[in-house]
Amino acid sequence: MDEATGRAAGVLLGATAGRDVVDATVALLAEVGDQIMTSDRADLAPLLDSLGRRVEIIDC
Repeated sequence: MDEATGRAAGVLLGATAGRDVVDATVALLAEVGDQIMTSDRADLAPLLDSLGRRVEIIDC
C-alpha cells in the first residue's frame, strides 16, 4: 500500500469508526461490479456504504 492509500484508509476508518486497515483498503480499491469474498461482512459493508461503492459481498 502506498502512502496516499494508507492515509485514505485512515480517514475512512475515522469517518466510520472502523478498526481494520485491510478492510478499509479493500473498500477503497473496490469498483462497481466487483465481488468481494469475506468473513467480515459486518466490518466491510459499512465502509463500502460510506464510499457509495456498490459491490457484491460474498460470505465465506
